[in-house]
Amino acid sequence: MKNQDNKVLYTLSSSNPDSHFIEIEMRLQNKEGRDLMQFYLPVWRPGRYELADYAKNIQSIRFFSARGAELPFEKISKSCWEVEAHGVEEVVVKYTYYANQLDAGAAYVDSTQLYVNPVNCCLYTLEHSYNAIELTLNIPANYIVATGLQKVKKNVFSALSFDQLADSPFIASATLQSKSYKVRETTFSVWFQGECQPDWENVLSDFKKFTNEQMLVFGGFPVIEYHFLFQILPVKAYHGVEHCTSTVIALGPGCDLMKGKLYENFLGISSHELFHAWNIKAIRPLEMYPYDFQQENYSRLGYVSEGVTTYYGDLMLVRSGVISNDDYFKLLNQTFDNHFYNYGRLNQSVADASFDTWLDGYSKGIPNRKVSIYTEGSLNALIFDLQIRKLSGGKRSLDSVMKKLYKDFALENCGYTETDFKKLLTEAAGKDLSQIFEKYTYGTEDYFTKLNESLKYVGCHLKSIDNTQHSASVFGFRVDADAKVVDVAPASPAYLAGITRGDEVVGVNGLAIEKNKAADWITYFNDNVKVTFKKDNRLMDILLKAGKEKYFSAARIEKSKSISKEQEEAFKEWLG
Repeated sequence: MKNQDNKVLYTLSSSNPDSHFIEIEMRLQNKEGRDLMQFYLPVWRPGRYELADYAKNIQSIRFFSARGAELPFEKISKSCWEVEAHGVEEVVVKYTYYANQLDAGAAYVDSTQLYVNPVNCCLYTLEHSYNAIELTLNIPANYIVATGLQKVKKNVFSALSFDQLADSPFIASATLQSKSYKVRETTFSVWFQGECQPDWENVLSDFKKFTNEQMLVFGGFPVIEYHFLFQILPVKAYHGVEHCTSTVIALGPGCDLMKGKLYENFLGISSHELFHAWNIKAIRPLEMYPYDFQQENYSRLGYVSEGVTTYYGDLMLVRSGVISNDDYFKLLNQTFDNHFYNYGRLNQSVADASFDTWLDGYSKGIPNRKVSIYTEGSLNALIFDLQIRKLSGGKRSLDSVMKKLYKDFALENCGYTETDFKKLLTEAAGKDLSQIFEKYTYGTEDYFTKLNESLKYVGCHLKSIDNTQHSASVFGFRVDADAKVVDVAPASPAYLAGITRGDEVVGVNGLAIEKNKAADWITYFNDNVKVTFKKDNRLMDILLKAGKEKYFSAARIEKSKSISKEQEEAFKEWLG
């Protein structure tokens, strides 16, 4: 195929899909007449800030001239191949990629579908990264394709650059289910791949409501077409990744998708990922403008990109009427649990956690070291929102800040800094908010008092409650359903006795117990208990005695019984 337009051409096929291998061909011109050309595979993908080393999935790779002569090459780093082009006009790369990871951010092929996040498996060169791209899919005739890429013709798609290609996942299958809705000028398509029976009437109604509510915040949408791509699995799954024109969300099991807790999760994660179309895909920190696919892109603004998005993902559901105020309070209470149960809040600020996301942001990490940009970030957003509402007399809110970020930075094609964000918050509040930043964003002050003070403006308050698990409240360690210790409070009786995460309760006061009854037996014997642990492959009897303090206390939000007319109005403005 003669490449007349200096495009980068990709062709994806799978001759034996159940082997989970994709055959990829890439063609590009060498107009500069380079003797050496370097081909890269990304080492991370936007939306997940950790190195992924996708090159480990390449089984074989070869380089050719347009006439079929094989070109010598050398791998010079884990994700870079240097090719001896010697003035060859066009270089052709042929390689096989193992695609057997079915989640929201990877690639997967079998006899039912071809699903690809191109950032995982498409090579690029720095010299051609801004060239136009054409992607051809060799797929069965009855397959349809769900993607945010521009369609050229049947099974052929285009992108303006590698950055756009990398950010444009697709699902090709004969079993895709889809329907669309429109809000303002944008058409939103909802696609389901996998066994499920969508209740389309409810799905489209709920999606349209929270989509419209989000548009009210920003005044418009970044693109004219947007796609929700759902991978519905037969097993438990919960994972989402944002993109400019789409999101991929993996959920399961499909038999429960339209009911109960999973439907609530379905709405919550969809609202969250849609908000990302503005916040992180359009509104982007300066350090990620543009993305560097070959190394960590450090930023201290994860509490904005993920924390603010987490806050708004749920807030948009209640403000649009998709969920009730009581349901929203339950979501807030879960966030409070995640915060107050985590003693890492004493050691790390959310701004530092943003920077350290590249270190261990998606793992639990060592005991009591870290916080979450999602949890603490959303609580910072809650505080900022309510403080702005209070200080501006209800004239402005965090909505005002997000709209300005979109207008002044995203629409002007430039990234923003921490200084920019703080300045916009101060302008919206009409008062310097640096003390909040120093104590809660950059510091490790206790959140309870500030949250309580902020919630008072909308006629609510926080109530401190003891943990219902006796081992947690009295002795300072939490166990899961398998009797494994998951957390230990610093300076608690459990901590001083040497109990640590991963220890397993196997007996209480000489009784062998069922795993799921460990917490109940400890509660039964009350404040003086001899617990037998399996610890580092040894059995240890540890006598625990109650101390004077309570551990793993949490907080519950309540609407105050006696509130003023002004507080009632502020509450309605906050939650719609």
